[in-house]
Amino acid sequence: MKFTYLGFSQKAAVEMRLDLIDLAILRYFIDFKDTGKMVTEIIDDEKYYWVKYESIIEANPIFNISSKQVVARRIKSLVDAGILKRYVKKEKGTFIFFSVGDNYKKLIELPTDNLIVECNKDTEDLIVECEESQQDTDVDNNDIEKECPTDNYIVIGGQLKSPTLST
Repeated sequence: MKFTYLGFSQKAAVEMRLDLIDLAILRYFIDFKDTGKMVTEIIDDEKYYWVKYESIIEANPIFNISSKQVVARRIKSLVDAGILKRYVKKEKGTFIFFSVGDNYKKLIELPTDNLIVECNKDTEDLIVECEESQQDTDVDNNDIEKECPTDNYIVIGGQLKSPTLST
Protein backbone atom coordinates (compact mmCIF):
# COMPACT_ATOMS: atom_id res chain seq x y z
CA MET A 1 0.00 0.00 0.00
CA LYS A 2 1.25 3.49 -0.79
CA PHE A 3 2.09 5.14 2.52
CA THR A 4 1.17 8.76 1.81
CA TYR A 5 -1.00 10.83 -0.46
CA LEU A 6 -0.38 14.57 -0.49
CA GLY A 7 1.83 14.07 2.56
CA PHE A 8 -0.87 12.35 4.61
CA SER A 9 -0.98 8.75 5.82
CA GLN A 10 -3.27 6.71 3.59
CA LYS A 11 -3.93 4.23 6.41
CA ALA A 12 -5.01 6.98 8.82
CA ALA A 13 -7.12 8.66 6.12
CA VAL A 14 -8.94 5.41 5.37
CA GLU A 15 -9.53 4.82 9.09
CA MET A 16 -11.04 8.33 9.32
CA ARG A 17 -13.15 7.72 6.19
CA LEU A 18 -11.47 10.49 4.20
CA ASP A 19 -10.98 10.44 0.45
CA LEU A 20 -8.53 12.18 -1.87
CA ILE A 21 -10.69 15.30 -2.21
CA ASP A 22 -10.83 15.63 1.60
CA LEU A 23 -7.03 15.27 1.75
CA ALA A 24 -6.57 17.78 -1.08
CA ILE A 25 -8.75 20.34 0.72
CA LEU A 26 -6.78 19.73 3.91
CA ARG A 27 -3.47 20.09 2.00
CA TYR A 28 -4.74 23.39 0.54
CA PHE A 29 -5.60 24.64 4.05
CA ILE A 30 -2.29 23.51 5.60
CA ASP A 31 -0.19 25.00 2.80
CA PHE A 32 -2.17 28.26 2.65
CA LYS A 33 -2.19 28.84 6.41
CA ASP A 34 1.60 28.66 6.45
CA THR A 35 1.93 31.49 3.90
CA GLY A 36 0.92 34.12 6.43
CA LYS A 37 -1.67 35.48 3.97
CA MET A 38 -4.79 34.27 5.79
CA VAL A 39 -6.91 36.33 8.15
CA THR A 40 -6.43 34.94 11.66
CA GLU A 41 -8.08 35.14 15.05
CA ILE A 42 -6.58 34.05 18.35
CA ILE A 43 -9.13 32.06 20.35
CA ASP A 44 -8.09 30.66 23.74
CA ASP A 45 -4.40 31.18 22.85
CA GLU A 46 -4.76 29.24 19.60
CA LYS A 47 -4.52 30.65 16.08
CA TYR A 48 -7.54 30.07 13.82
CA TYR A 49 -7.58 30.82 10.09
CA TRP A 50 -10.48 32.21 8.07
CA VAL A 51 -11.42 29.95 5.18
CA LYS A 52 -13.39 31.40 2.30
CA TYR A 53 -15.07 28.46 0.57
CA GLU A 54 -15.19 30.32 -2.75
CA SER A 55 -11.39 30.58 -2.67
CA ILE A 56 -11.06 26.80 -2.32
CA ILE A 57 -13.32 26.33 -5.35
CA GLU A 58 -11.51 28.94 -7.46
CA ALA A 59 -8.00 27.74 -6.57
CA ASN A 60 -8.78 24.07 -7.18
CA PRO A 61 -10.80 23.51 -10.36
CA ILE A 62 -9.46 19.93 -10.43
CA PHE A 63 -11.85 19.16 -7.54
CA ASN A 64 -14.77 19.67 -9.92
CA ILE A 65 -16.69 21.33 -7.08
CA SER A 66 -18.80 24.39 -7.82
CA SER A 67 -20.88 24.61 -4.65
CA LYS A 68 -19.90 26.21 -1.34
CA GLN A 69 -22.19 23.70 0.37
CA VAL A 70 -20.12 20.79 -0.98
CA VAL A 71 -16.92 22.41 0.31
CA ALA A 72 -18.62 23.05 3.67
CA ARG A 73 -19.64 19.37 3.92
CA ARG A 74 -16.12 18.24 3.06
CA ILE A 75 -14.59 20.53 5.68
CA LYS A 76 -17.22 19.41 8.20
CA SER A 77 -16.00 15.83 7.71
CA LEU A 78 -12.48 17.04 8.63
CA VAL A 79 -13.90 18.74 11.73
CA ASP A 80 -15.97 15.67 12.67
CA ALA A 81 -12.82 13.53 12.38
CA GLY A 82 -10.98 15.87 14.77
CA ILE A 83 -8.49 16.91 12.10
CA LEU A 84 -9.65 20.52 12.11
CA LYS A 85 -11.31 22.65 14.78
CA ARG A 86 -13.97 25.21 13.90
CA TYR A 87 -14.77 28.67 15.25
CA VAL A 88 -17.65 30.83 13.99
CA LYS A 89 -17.35 34.59 14.32
CA LYS A 90 -20.57 36.56 13.96
CA GLU A 91 -19.55 40.18 13.66
CA LYS A 92 -20.54 42.23 10.60
CA GLY A 93 -21.37 38.92 8.96
CA THR A 94 -20.55 35.29 9.64
CA PHE A 95 -16.97 34.13 9.28
CA ILE A 96 -15.79 30.56 9.80
CA PHE A 97 -12.27 30.01 11.08
CA PHE A 98 -10.37 26.74 11.40
CA SER A 99 -7.39 25.46 13.31
CA VAL A 100 -5.53 22.17 13.27
CA GLY A 101 -7.25 19.59 15.48
CA ASP A 102 -5.80 16.89 17.70
CA ASN A 103 -6.24 14.10 15.13
CA TYR A 104 -4.25 15.95 12.46
CA LYS A 105 -1.08 14.41 13.85
CA LYS A 106 -2.41 10.93 13.03
CA LEU A 107 -2.30 11.89 9.35
CA ILE A 108 1.33 12.99 9.45
CA GLU A 109 2.94 10.57 11.91
CA LEU A 110 5.30 7.91 10.71
CA PRO A 111 4.08 4.37 11.38
CA THR A 112 5.05 2.84 14.71
CA ASP A 113 5.69 -0.63 13.30
CA ASN A 114 9.29 -1.66 12.76
CA LEU A 115 10.33 -0.55 9.32
CA ILE A 116 13.34 -1.15 7.14
CA VAL A 117 14.33 1.94 5.21
CA GLU A 118 16.61 1.59 2.21
CA CYS A 119 18.12 4.60 0.53
CA ASN A 120 18.85 4.19 -3.17
CA LYS A 121 22.20 5.97 -3.36
CA ASP A 122 21.79 6.67 -7.09
CA THR A 123 18.40 8.42 -6.87
CA GLU A 124 18.33 9.27 -3.14
CA ASP A 125 14.80 7.83 -3.01
CA LEU A 126 13.70 6.17 0.20
CA ILE A 127 12.20 2.70 -0.05
CA VAL A 128 10.35 1.63 3.08
CA GLU A 129 9.36 -1.91 3.96
CA CYS A 130 7.39 -3.09 6.95
CA GLU A 131 9.58 -5.67 8.70
CA GLU A 132 6.60 -7.86 9.60
CA SER A 133 4.79 -7.94 6.27
CA GLN A 134 7.67 -7.12 3.90
CA GLN A 135 5.13 -5.00 2.01
CA ASP A 136 6.64 -2.02 0.20
CA THR A 137 5.48 1.38 1.40
CA ASP A 138 6.11 4.65 -0.43
CA VAL A 139 7.29 7.68 1.50
CA ASP A 140 6.88 11.18 0.12
CA ASN A 141 10.42 12.59 -0.05
CA ASN A 142 9.00 16.05 0.72
CA ASP A 143 7.98 14.76 4.15
CA ILE A 144 11.50 13.78 5.15
CA GLU A 145 14.66 15.85 4.87
CA LYS A 146 17.44 13.40 4.33
CA GLU A 147 20.82 12.43 3.09
CA CYS A 148 21.51 8.81 2.21
CA PRO A 149 22.77 7.03 5.32
CA THR A 150 26.21 5.47 5.10
CA ASP A 151 24.61 2.18 6.11
CA ASN A 152 22.15 1.10 3.41
CA TYR A 153 19.45 -0.04 5.89
CA ILE A 154 18.16 1.42 9.13
CA VAL A 155 15.49 0.01 11.42
CA ILE A 156 12.91 2.39 12.79
CA GLY A 157 10.95 1.77 15.96
CA GLY A 158 8.41 4.53 15.54
CA GLN A 159 10.81 7.32 14.55
CA LEU A 160 13.71 7.83 12.21
CA LYS A 161 16.79 7.62 14.42
CA SER A 162 19.81 8.39 12.32
CA PRO A 163 22.06 11.44 12.34
CA THR A 164 21.55 11.76 8.58
CA LEU A 165 17.75 11.43 8.62
CA SER A 166 15.41 13.84 10.32
CA THR A 167 11.67 14.35 10.41
